[in-house]
Amino acid sequence: MLDALDEVAETFKCEILKFIRNATSKGIKKLHLLVTSRDEANIRTAMSHTPHITIHIAEEDVDANIRTYVRSCLSEPTERLSGLSDVLKSEIDTKVVDGTRVMFRWAVCQIDILKQCRKARDIKDTLRQLPTTLHVTYVQILGQINERDYEDTFSILQWLAFSKCPLTLTEIAEAAVKRPN
Repeated sequence: MLDALDEVAETFKCEILKFIRNATSKGIKKLHLLVTSRDEANIRTAMSHTPHITIHIAEEDVDANIRTYVRSCLSEPTERLSGLSDVLKSEIDTKVVDGTRVMFRWAVCQIDILKQCRKARDIKDTLRQLPTTLHVTYVQILGQINERDYEDTFSILQWLAFSKCPLTLTEIAEAAVKRPN
């Protein structure tokens, strides 16, 4: 599964598309790939050389899902942001939904960051400085990792990236503390 191919850096995108072309041209009977992307001409052209099924999802539908998610985070009593003033909730809703550019993950990350704010003033400052891309969001999130936690974080990310099956939180914690001799 390759999610959000359109959000990958151009050099990596070319490599991924070449991999897909090579893999599908080998005639492997049980090979199934799920590739998600916004409709971009270069991806559409590259995929036209491979057998595939295209399913179009309207951007309006994605925006509606994002808006529903954001509003549920702002209204559910169990959510941290639910106790804010209606004016501030409206500002969050507008900034996050309008800033997504049809990227659900971006919206989730922004809401998670806003949930960490302790004061309305901090939320307003955060809203003024929202990153414009998912890549910049990830850079900011990773930049908040304490230097003494780098080694453990790197180990955890490796385990998550290369495990053959999804790991439980207990397995991740165990993997983080084990070091090869």
